[in-house]
Amino acid sequence: MRYGIIIVGLVVAALGIAALLGKFEYEKTSTLAQVGDLKAEVKHDKTVPQWAGILALVVGGGLVLVGFTRKA
Repeated sequence: MRYGIIIVGLVVAALGIAALLGKFEYEKTSTLAQVGDLKAEVKHDKTVPQWAGILALVVGGGLVLVGFTRKA
């Protein structure tokens, strides 16, 4: 159990670092106008917000810390 917490913490922290570096993107579609069946849409490429990367880094670091301080 202890090693599982450490591994999960390291993975979450690594994902947080990748998010901070802007490696994760997603696509958002917005509808500009719709008349009957005719629809005008725009697709935007967005990156994951920096606060999400910071949060993942803090949570991952906390999990690693808990894993190291936990008794077997």
